[in-house]
Amino acid sequence: MCRRWSRLGGIKSVFPTLLPNNKWRSEERNLSVGDVVMIKFPKMKVAEYKLGRVVKVHPDRKGLVRSVTINYRVNDARESNYVCKPRLKEEIMGVQRLVCLLPVEEQ
Repeated sequence: MCRRWSRLGGIKSVFPTLLPNNKWRSEERNLSVGDVVMIKFPKMKVAEYKLGRVVKVHPDRKGLVRSVTINYRVNDARESNYVCKPRLKEEIMGVQRLVCLLPVEEQ
C-alpha cells in the first residue's frame, strides 16, 4: 500500500483518472480566471506534471471554454539559486490537458 501512494505511485495511479476524456456530453463548470490547474504535457514523464494558474479564458460561440491561457513555472538551471525569481511561462492550452485542482471560489 505504501508503494501505491508514494510520490510516483500515487501520481501514476490517480492523475490519469482525473483527466477528462469525454466529448462534452454533459455540462460541467468552465475553467475561470484564477483557477489552479495541473497540466499534462505530451511526452512528459508522469512525475513531471506542472501546476499552473489560469490567467485568461477563451470561450467559443456557445460560451463554453475550450482553451485557456495559463502561467506556469519553468524549470531552470538557476533554480537552486534563491536570489533569482522563478521564471513564468504563459501559454494557450486546451482544457483537455488540464485538471482543476483549486477553483477560484475556494481560494
